[in-house]
Amino acid sequence: MAESFDFKHVVFVRTCKEWTEAPSGLGPMTNVECVVDLPPFIIQDGALSAIARSRPAVRSAWRDLDLSLIAKQLLPAPMEREGLLRRQSKELRWSISGNRIQRADDDLVEWIEPIVFADVDGDGWEDMVAEYGESSMTGSYGQGGIRAFTRKEDGRIVEITGRNPGFMPSESEWTAATQRMITNFGLPTQKEIRLQGTCTCWGGELDEPPHRYELALKTSDGLLVGEAFCARVGKWVAVAGSLTERRGLLHEFAIDESPTANLSFDWRVENGVMSIEGCKSPSAEESNECDRFAVQGAVAPVAGPKKQ
Repeated sequence: MAESFDFKHVVFVRTCKEWTEAPSGLGPMTNVECVVDLPPFIIQDGALSAIARSRPAVRSAWRDLDLSLIAKQLLPAPMEREGLLRRQSKELRWSISGNRIQRADDDLVEWIEPIVFADVDGDGWEDMVAEYGESSMTGSYGQGGIRAFTRKEDGRIVEITGRNPGFMPSESEWTAATQRMITNFGLPTQKEIRLQGTCTCWGGELDEPPHRYELALKTSDGLLVGEAFCARVGKWVAVAGSLTERRGLLHEFAIDESPTANLSFDWRVENGVMSIEGCKSPSAEESNECDRFAVQGAVAPVAGPKKQ
């Protein structure tokens, strides 16, 4: 069952066909529908779209990889917002059954299960599409969906969910989308872009002023690698992430090989200047709070095709 956002129209949805034919703007009526009804439609649509539009990978950093070695990268332990500290491992319970990785504590259970391995975004590297879910241990809250990840030579896992065809695009639509990715969205390839600005990440004191934040990034196929500097932390830390047409996601790796913070942002390039503005939140934090950041920097011009 689903309802429109104006709460005036109720639609009963029982099959994937009915879900795809339902009017837009619908949402679940209750947490029960959110947990029981919607995830199967979202998951099947996302998985089938990925299978239909993916290609065999030329290179892979996933093959013969033990899931237990990457469990904490896929489901990183929550970070404290005030400091670079993870929750004590004794508070968390990990388990692996088949391909499913699960992490639980007394309040929440989260799990992730790989379902597709293929080149999703057209860069030649094998990506992983996974079913993801979380639910409350004490209440009715729950949600699920599809997430996608890539892994390259450095071994870091980067989320590319925004680059996964989570709907069923036509072949021509998806060809155009992947072409934009593999041509790096018009950005210079493997040339450093330095961006400077401010961040409001919280150090535990009230009314803290914004402080200096910098990014030094290189891009290739719309994927990002580089470093970030936060004046509150006082050191450069590794970052890696991905871009879509106007959105992006960066992971900070400040203390180990699992993300310590996620930066979700909008980006644009105007008159040779790249601007990034978004929200920074500690990895797997159980709060909806986030800290704003904004940076800008000059982008080197991209050389056009050579004249014959």
